[in-house]
Amino acid sequence: MGNKTYMKIQSLSLLLILLLGTASLSATPELYENLRQNTPIPEMAIWDLQQQRSDRAESLADSLGYAKQIIRICFAHGRYDLARDYLQTMPEFRQEAGKGNALVVFSHIKQRNYQLAKSSAGNYPEAQSAKAFSQILMGDAQAARESFAHSDTPVSEELLSQAVSPKKPWLAGSLAVIPGLGYAYNGMYQTALSALLMNAAIFASAWELADHDLPIAAVSLSLAGSAFYLGNIWGSMNAANNYNQKARELGIEKYLNSKIYDLLEE
Repeated sequence: MGNKTYMKIQSLSLLLILLLGTASLSATPELYENLRQNTPIPEMAIWDLQQQRSDRAESLADSLGYAKQIIRICFAHGRYDLARDYLQTMPEFRQEAGKGNALVVFSHIKQRNYQLAKSSAGNYPEAQSAKAFSQILMGDAQAARESFAHSDTPVSEELLSQAVSPKKPWLAGSLAVIPGLGYAYNGMYQTALSALLMNAAIFASAWELADHDLPIAAVSLSLAGSAFYLGNIWGSMNAANNYNQKARELGIEKYLNSKIYDLLEE
């Protein structure tokens, strides 16, 4: 009985090996690339590509192709710090310094470090194009237009339009003089109602304390209420800035990803 069970296990193991072998023979290079890019452990895919880059690359073009796949995986998995490390240490990107610098700029943009992205851009046409993206995300359409003029990318009015701020922080702050109205302008209606009720409660409480001859308590509460009132004005302006930033990021996302893909295209 033991021998029969052992033979069955051997047969099943052999069948599994044959099935896996057949699958590997029928797999295409595109399938392997998709597996490498979609693996939950990008380090494994990167290690595999590094081995292939070391063992199989017969020319600089081959080596650069593997290097670009590594960077593509880093971007796909949000490993932007790792992408910068490879971009700065892989000798292949010295042959394409403009693209390498642009990818470094885009890695900062992906991490929302827009000021750092702008300052990291060199004088390469590709990098100037990447710099323009950071300036659009900072709301500076004129500076972005100038960067595009020195880049390899034609000026796109549709892209530049993303720098426009749909919400005006100064208007949000002005409306917030009436508690809650600034938040309502930004579409934050629950926060607006809370701000209105809290300010009303603080004002009524301070008035009640003063009416009951408790001046110290009334003044203390009034000071705290004033800080809360001014905080609502500041909060409304900040909410408008956040709204604008999210709108720009959402509007520019498809352009950004397309540009990164073009830089990494083999």
